[in-house]
Amino acid sequence: MNSVVNLLYPQTMAGSVKTQRVLSYAAIYIFWGGSFLGIREVVAVTPPFFAGALRFMLAGLLLYGFARWRGAERPSRRELWHSLGMALVMFTGNYACLFWAEVRLDSGIAAILTAMVPIWILLGEALVLRTQPWTVAAVGGSLLGIAGVGLVSGSIGFQPGMLAAAAVLLLGTLFFSAATLWSRWLTLPSDQMQRASLQMGFGGAGLLLLSAASGELPRLPAAFAAWHGRTLVAFLYLVICASIWAFTSYTWLIHHEPAMRVASYAYVNPLIASVLGVALGGEHISALQAAGAALIILGVVATLMAKQRVTLAPKPVGSVAAR
Repeated sequence: MNSVVNLLYPQTMAGSVKTQRVLSYAAIYIFWGGSFLGIREVVAVTPPFFAGALRFMLAGLLLYGFARWRGAERPSRRELWHSLGMALVMFTGNYACLFWAEVRLDSGIAAILTAMVPIWILLGEALVLRTQPWTVAAVGGSLLGIAGVGLVSGSIGFQPGMLAAAAVLLLGTLFFSAATLWSRWLTLPSDQMQRASLQMGFGGAGLLLLSAASGELPRLPAAFAAWHGRTLVAFLYLVICASIWAFTSYTWLIHHEPAMRVASYAYVNPLIASVLGVALGGEHISALQAAGAALIILGVVATLMAKQRVTLAPKPVGSVAAR
């Protein structure tokens, strides 16, 4: 992974790891936070499922080629099948919902609702897998997050199309959370870049099939004719910055930083997305939406702190750690 970071940040070769750390955090905070506005710009003129397919197929192909070039072994048949299953849930299911919802929702609202992922994961661990105990922080964080979703949804008002989009987006976060938990039982490539490239590529292919099944393909000539400079910049941003650059920074961070600190992107991204949506996208964040966002972010912080304490706590003799 150092080779990837060296390509992204060549100025740090003779510098300190501290500089690489700062630049990597900036990448996952800003690039992932800005991806919500980038999606909104692209789906404004492009059918949503095809937009997602194009983004992830291109990013997956580039990442896979780079992973193989730097020495990653060819994935086994089992790894390919498991990667395909993971991709259909985490990428096709999740991003189909996100791209479709952003046709109707502001990017700031989409980012705020997407921040629920860590809370859904904790609820899955506590209620389904029974690997996460119910602590005060876990219960409180979950309740804060759910209350925040209620406020954000209430801020939309009685607009059936937007409420449906919010519900679909939340369904997408459930897809992502379920895939995250399911991945513990899957055999996936050990090389994290190759793992991500396969999931992006397979997920993009699933989105392409969904695009064809939903009748989007005949609309593509008119859609591409409507592309302008801002659309192209947004799309390239999604592929290069939000998919490739931010992910390689993330994989470097999880090898060099505490997991709790890296997971801070879950509550920083909505703040970045909301600021960019207002500053560059002409969006407006109401007081009710801001209050809902604050509750969700507090819930995510409490959830991550609860999980961290459980991780650091001594395990009883004979206990089996979750995979």
